[in-house]
Amino acid sequence: MAFFMFSLYLISIGTGGIKPCLEAFGADQFDEEDAQEKKMKSSFFNWWYCGINTGAMLAFTILVYVQDNVNWGLGFGIPTITMSFAFVVFFTGTKYYRHKLPSGSLITRMAKVMVAAFRKRNLQLPNNADMLHAGNNEEFVRVGRQKLVHTNRLRLKTNL
Repeated sequence: MAFFMFSLYLISIGTGGIKPCLEAFGADQFDEEDAQEKKMKSSFFNWWYCGINTGAMLAFTILVYVQDNVNWGLGFGIPTITMSFAFVVFFTGTKYYRHKLPSGSLITRMAKVMVAAFRKRNLQLPNNADMLHAGNNEEFVRVGRQKLVHTNRLRLKTNL
């Protein structure tokens, strides 16, 4: 039972780790400044979610049917072969991918955000959302980043 539970936890960690990474890596393949690639990026996300949900639907219906009514070995063999094929396709395209190099430490950047948020917790927001960013959009594009649009939906409510 311990091996079974460990296996399930390992699968959940792997799934939780690979899905957001592949999605972000796929989005990095498109240039935000090129109108055609920006349109293709939107299409990429549509196909990405379609593929994820179609794969889940097939796994929850067809593979369960195959495992229950045909053969367990075939039921596990189909996803193994499919994943092996996807692995080969992914690594075959490695030389064609755009790679954005990391800039600095992620932990340091997260810590800076937490410290800045704590220090600025009592500041009032300006009426104009453009005043929230220091610098213009060209500076963000030059260093490979983009501005996040301001939203009021994600607010910390401190009066519990």
